[in-house]
Amino acid sequence: NWRVMDEVYKTGPTARLITNYAAGFSRLGFVAMQDPDQTDEAIRLYTLALKFAPDYGPALNGLVAIYAARLLQPQMALPFAERLVESQPELTEAWVRYGGVHLMIAEGYARQNRNDEAKPHFDEAVEAYEYVLGREPERLDVYAALMTAYQYLGYADRVNNLMEMWRMYGPGDTAGGAPTQ
Repeated sequence: NWRVMDEVYKTGPTARLITNYAAGFSRLGFVAMQDPDQTDEAIRLYTLALKFAPDYGPALNGLVAIYAARLLQPQMALPFAERLVESQPELTEAWVRYGGVHLMIAEGYARQNRNDEAKPHFDEAVEAYEYVLGREPERLDVYAALMTAYQYLGYADRVNNLMEMWRMYGPGDTAGGAPTQ
C-alpha cells in the first residue's frame, strides 16, 4: 500500500525519489499541455507532481500557464502563482507570473467597473513587476504590463519614470511598445 507522501519522512534517497516522481509527472504534464485537447490531462499530471512535491516549480508554473493563459481563468491560477513565489522567491520569472495573474484579474474587474476589487490586484502586479525590474531592468517584457497597471492606478509620475527607464534599456523595442527617440 502507498502511504500519503506527506507521511513519509523525506531525507536522502527518499527525498530525491520524490523529486524524481514530481519531475516525471511535471514533464508529462508539459507534454500534454502542448495539445489543447489534452488540457485536462495536463492539469491532472501537474496535480500529481504536486502531490509528490507541493512546491515543485515546473508543475506550479505549468498550472499557472494553463489556468491563466489557456483557460483565461486567472482566479484559478492565483493560488499556484502565490505558491510559486513563496517557494522560489529568488526567481524573477516567478514574480513575472505572479504579477501577470494579478494584472489579468485586475483588468477583468476594471472592465466590469469593479474598481474597488481591481485595485488590490493592480497593487500586487505593480509590486511584483517593480521587484523584477529592480533586479533585471533589461526585462523588456515587463515594461508594458507595469505601464498598464500604473495607468489604471493613475500614477502619472511613475509612468514618466518608467518611460525613461524603458527608453534606456530598450531603445529599439518598438515591438514591446517602448517609445523610440
